[in-house]
Amino acid sequence: MAENATELSSTAKRKCLGADCENDAEALQCPSCLKIGITGSYFCSQDCFKKNWSQHITLHKTAQGKTQNVTGAYNPFPTHPFTGSVRPVYPLSARRSVPKSIRHPDWAETGIPKGEKRLNRSKIDILDAKGQYAMRKVCKLAREVLDITAADLKPGITTDYLDEVCHKACIERN
Repeated sequence: MAENATELSSTAKRKCLGADCENDAEALQCPSCLKIGITGSYFCSQDCFKKNWSQHITLHKTAQGKTQNVTGAYNPFPTHPFTGSVRPVYPLSARRSVPKSIRHPDWAETGIPKGEKRLNRSKIDILDAKGQYAMRKVCKLAREVLDITAADLKPGITTDYLDEVCHKACIERN
């Protein structure tokens, strides 16, 4: 039975976490991730791991910042040298869900925008008529959401409440 489990896990295909890397991952895992307890950080080669280190290290910082205490709150800025007694407390409210009908960006799960890494920053995309129409539609919806959120601004309102208003307005517009 144990031999079958080992055999099954060795044949399972894992994708490399490297940006723009479509290779299957080998057994190479990030040693820092193993120490912190992050699972599934496999890379296809040492070179790929080194090439993606500057981006991959953000996972370590995120994981270390999310170490929760007894109350369930965590400090999202663990390395910031605070001078006063005020500290951030997260989460302020429960995580807001996004319906499956709304397309999720590639960074929704990991926080790493792989699609943006593939962009050529020196090239400007010229939109065709269909792209211009879509951009106008998105900008109009964004303006509506900002106006709805701004309408609720008044003294004493928390940013968490404004985030809730904004989130609901976005969900209503799909």
